[in-house]
Amino acid sequence: LGFIILVVFYIIDFNTGVALLNYFVWTLVGCSLVFAAALCFNSMPHAPLMAFMVTTTVYFAAVYIAFYKRSISPEGYIKALSKACLIGGLAGFLASCGWAAINFCWWGTDCKERFRNSLRVCSNMTLGDGAHCKRYGRVGTTCKAGCEEVAALSACDPAQKHCLAAFMLWAAPFLTSVLMALFGVAMHFISDAAVMDSKASDRKFKIFAHAVIFLVMLLWIGASIAGASMQLSNVVVSFAFLGLLMTVAIMAVAFGGKRMHSTFSDSKMVKTMTQDPFYSDLGRGLAIFVGGPIFLCFLPFAFLKRSIRKCRAGPHTEPSADVVFQLIKSSKTWRWTSILRFTWIWGLAYFSLQALVMTMTTMFMAWLNMQLAGLHVGIICIIIVCIALVLFAIPVVPGVPAYLACGVIIGAAENQIGSFELTLLLAWAVAGASKHLACLMQQKLFGEILGKSLWVRSTLGVNQPVMKAINLILQEPGLTPGKVAILVGGPDWPTSVLTGVLKLKAAQMQLGTLPVLIPIAFIVLTGGAMLKTGENPDSLWVPLSAVFMTLSGAMQVGIALMAVKYTNQVTKDRADEIAAMPNDAEVEAFDESQKKDGESKQAAMKWEEQSTLWRLVLVASIACIVISGWIFKMFSCFEDVVLTTNIDKPPFNGRFLNVFKFYGWIGLVFQVTSWTLYYIFTLHIKMTVKARTKLNRVDQQPAVEQSDEPTHVGTTPASASGDPLADRAQSAVVEIRAP
Repeated sequence: LGFIILVVFYIIDFNTGVALLNYFVWTLVGCSLVFAAALCFNSMPHAPLMAFMVTTTVYFAAVYIAFYKRSISPEGYIKALSKACLIGGLAGFLASCGWAAINFCWWGTDCKERFRNSLRVCSNMTLGDGAHCKRYGRVGTTCKAGCEEVAALSACDPAQKHCLAAFMLWAAPFLTSVLMALFGVAMHFISDAAVMDSKASDRKFKIFAHAVIFLVMLLWIGASIAGASMQLSNVVVSFAFLGLLMTVAIMAVAFGGKRMHSTFSDSKMVKTMTQDPFYSDLGRGLAIFVGGPIFLCFLPFAFLKRSIRKCRAGPHTEPSADVVFQLIKSSKTWRWTSILRFTWIWGLAYFSLQALVMTMTTMFMAWLNMQLAGLHVGIICIIIVCIALVLFAIPVVPGVPAYLACGVIIGAAENQIGSFELTLLLAWAVAGASKHLACLMQQKLFGEILGKSLWVRSTLGVNQPVMKAINLILQEPGLTPGKVAILVGGPDWPTSVLTGVLKLKAAQMQLGTLPVLIPIAFIVLTGGAMLKTGENPDSLWVPLSAVFMTLSGAMQVGIALMAVKYTNQVTKDRADEIAAMPNDAEVEAFDESQKKDGESKQAAMKWEEQSTLWRLVLVASIACIVISGWIFKMFSCFEDVVLTTNIDKPPFNGRFLNVFKFYGWIGLVFQVTSWTLYYIFTLHIKMTVKARTKLNRVDQQPAVEQSDEPTHVGTTPASASGDPLADRAQSAVVEIRAP
């Protein structure tokens, strides 16, 4: 109902003319949306908590507008509010822990059953004789054991071992408290940035950029823990995007809309991203992949709104332009082929990360756990190191699954060692050794060999100031903060390969990577906790598993932000030294030649150069990959699998592909269709470039000397193909000059 009202208000340009009445109507609409989010608990268990976050933010904004707008500045109000949120969040978290300790409800078997029962709907919910149901609390009704459950109405599927809805119900006090504390910290930094002078505009934007990086890293962590428990990765992704939107809203309140717009517009980073065609096309491609379907659904309402405005304005008056049509008008000058190409890349990356990388990697580790059970612990360690090296050789595979597997698989050999603590210590050593051996392999085997390739060095941008700054940082002897931040906080494969391309000393790189053992320790502990959780679901290992993973993820995010900070600092402070560093002459020459080839390809890829058929092929490919991405996001496409799952049992029955559910197969069909169509389009571009290159070579050839036999001008045979390119190529090789 709230959504329908919003759409109607948008179409008719709702405005009562009375500000107070407008606020009242919009409040009613907001309340209906919050109520709708609460009713979505069965299908989206995290929806009520997200609605709480939004409602709380809107409530605080309304309080400021109603009572404090004339007496307190926005940044002052946010500063005071940050302290209240931080204190309230910490107090709420402690209270939640106290409640869980008093009731001994740390998400063990009894606790899970209690919350699952509270979400069951039975065929007979009457409380007459108490045969079917019993009351809990003041208004709750719980089905008794043995009562027939209506699966379609219950929030938890009786056939599933895990229940995300029950977990969200139990974890709501903890999550609410943590989120409130985090927003308190965010508001503190934003309010401090808002009171700076105008010269600090770049610094303000960097705060926002760091927040974006933090939230993007949360997406990666969410994908990394996709196999850890239930479907928490979707929850993490949802909260990360919501946190991004709320961060923008808070900054808009603190800085003011115009001030925030001018701050971003004047930022060097924004200017680079908007003026550079690569970054602008990259961002537009992401926008189409994420928001394309929403925009298409919204478009009919925009046309209806325009028609109503035109009727109101009269036949001879042009109605005011809507933002939708302004966007459509500006999009006519976009480089559509390049943008759609980036859209396809974003879709492929999303599918690879969610399906191929994490789901299949977790499946493989679960299978490996079964195969290695019962072997000698020494053999297990050797096999894990070898397999970890293979996984680390794949660029898109993160190290988290390998470290988790060490905790689970080696931890299961406790009976051979005699102590679980010593077993986890051995698992930590194996995980650390795997990481360091992988770094050495990636540096020497991949980096130094690939570094001989001009294409690799050019792609990495070895002549760019940022890359030279990283080179200076990594050459620093010992364990400097910047060096550790880059080696530990950067992605596994690209960072180590980069050290090989830059021909850095392996011993120094190994030394700088040593601090990675700290976050690895928490991940190994998470694996051990997962193992113990399967053996004893009522133990404290259950909540400790989530705590260890959270600590490890937070450390990785913090170190990654430090790497960005130190790189920017060195780029600025040592600019003269960086400018004096000689460029790679071979790369410069290669870049120049690639620039010419790139211009030929770009010319062939222009949207205006494509026929209707090839435009349809490209658009169909993009439509398929966008639909596939939305299917994998909106529907349950994979079976729940963790490292302790027995894949020989249903629903897997020993087959890896059984991890795909019905919607997963549909998404996969759209994905493969998109790959096929895009491959056909790329072949078309290659053939076009090749044909034009040959034609240019023919045009540049000097005229061939004629023989004594006369050749009549104008007797060139016509091309039967009717192709202008073929006509020009044919006529270019015919001798047309008489002696």
